[in-house]
Amino acid sequence: MKKTAVLNSHISSAISTLGHYDLLTINDAGMPIPNDDKRIDLAVTKSLPCFIDVLVTVLTEMEIHKLYLA
Repeated sequence: MKKTAVLNSHISSAISTLGHYDLLTINDAGMPIPNDDKRIDLAVTKSLPCFIDVLVTVLTEMEIHKLYLA
């Protein structure tokens, strides 16, 4: 059984395959995403799950070298 915070298999897989210089973007609703990029939609309703909750949880799983905020 998985003991870490991220239980969503798609997110866990995406994180586990990241290498040096790879990027992971976390967006809330309304941000444009190119059609050729892999996307994992977690939306249940407006603001659920909360952007900050997703970010904090993902940060427990990975080592961050650089952060871009917009």
